[in-house]
Amino acid sequence: MKTLILSISMILSGSISYADCSEWYKGSVRMSGGKVVEGSIRYCLDYDLVLLKKEEQVITLSPRKVDGFVVFDHTMEVPKSFHSLPFEGLNGYIRKCFFELLYHGRISLLNREYEILVAEDEEYFQALADKYYIMDEDGVVRDFSGSRKELLRYMKKKADSVSTFITEKQLDISQREDLMVVFSYYHSIQQ
Repeated sequence: MKTLILSISMILSGSISYADCSEWYKGSVRMSGGKVVEGSIRYCLDYDLVLLKKEEQVITLSPRKVDGFVVFDHTMEVPKSFHSLPFEGLNGYIRKCFFELLYHGRISLLNREYEILVAEDEEYFQALADKYYIMDEDGVVRDFSGSRKELLRYMKKKADSVSTFITEKQLDISQREDLMVVFSYYHSIQQ
């Protein structure tokens, strides 16, 4: 049985299509001025927007007005933390975007989910996939291709130890949990 994974965006527009904002989560938004507002939250990474519902009012917020937000993902039963960070796009223009923080440390692991279309035995369904980014020691967010060589470049003097750890533990750095384990290990040997 073969499974074919196609990005919806590749089919429709030729660019990555990020997860839509169809679900409300309980959470809080930290505004740029420092004020924290709790309520129901939808986040639309496709458009870099946060919708905040407080009582019967819905407010739409961009990364310029928000430092970050936290939602409780009831599917995974974990809180998810997002931050508004400057990012240089393909056109060289720097703008703030929302990134999920997966691991915070000297170098941080960030993520943006996007939708994919999975075809299996003539049936199609949507699923979420991860697109990873690394924030380096200088606070610059960079696209992460997922290659081991690129990852080890960020780990500089500890690259050999990290490479050995990945091999010994048989970690697949294309998988979220394994990549987080690698970051945790890297930071533990920095001490």
